[in-house]
Amino acid sequence: MYIQHLGASASTVAFVTGLGCARLPCSRVEAPKRVLPANRGSAMGAFVAFLDIAYGISGPAAGIIAGQFCFAAVYLLVAACALLGGALVATAHNPQS
Repeated sequence: MYIQHLGASASTVAFVTGLGCARLPCSRVEAPKRVLPANRGSAMGAFVAFLDIAYGISGPAAGIIAGQFCFAAVYLLVAACALLGGALVATAHNPQS
């Protein structure tokens, strides 16, 4: 959406956004597998709690950014957060490997 004025299709952007949302159910299955069976309930609770915190913070933050700058700036921030998240995942240490 940020680069919509450059000719990118809104449908393509919506599709990519949907791919990210489609990944959430997979994360809810995979995250508890990384802990001991006795701790899987706590792991799932922590996962959902931080997801709720992220949703609770992102809405007001997006509103503040849209109000201070422009609506397209929200999408630029989201893209930056996605890249940062990808970098964190790529550099994370996997003790199981």
